[in-house]
Amino acid sequence: MRGLSNISLLLWTAALTILSMGAKSDTPPSPKITFHKNAQGVTGLILEVHLKTTIERAWSELNKPTSAPKLFGNVKKIKQAKAGSRQWTYVLDSPIGEKQVTCSVTKNQSSHTIHWKRQNGDLRIFEGHWKLTQSNTYPAYIVVQYLSYIDPGGIAGLLFTNRRRKANVQSMIPKLERLVSLQQ
Repeated sequence: MRGLSNISLLLWTAALTILSMGAKSDTPPSPKITFHKNAQGVTGLILEVHLKTTIERAWSELNKPTSAPKLFGNVKKIKQAKAGSRQWTYVLDSPIGEKQVTCSVTKNQSSHTIHWKRQNGDLRIFEGHWKLTQSNTYPAYIVVQYLSYIDPGGIAGLLFTNRRRKANVQSMIPKLERLVSLQQ
């Protein structure tokens, strides 16, 4: 009799598993981090994360230059290069000391994107973007995409590993969630 109940339990478990495979989850997927090479052969990091907030709330926070030091531990400060300009100077902490890079920052409110690109400074390549879109699958969530290409150049480039970059971005995710949260 005991053998029969174990078989019944096994069959019920299999049936429930098959039925649940078609069920839609209310929980979005975990953050996804991938790597991609640009036209110059520099490996960039791409983060896609679902956040329970509105595009307007996330845009209002990410649109502020002062958000960078709150999100990234290696950004010591950011200042406008020249009053009224679209250029901003980032002061960064790196494994080989403090680095500065001035970027042109372009914001497009209609597409909810913020692009930055190195103009001059201590790093050979420093560019990327934030992009905000409404999730089609999870209506209470938005999808935040962060793309970053960084190449310090020279010997410093050898110290800047993908593993380290991934760890930095993973530690940024909870800070991003708090920054754009609707509960503020």
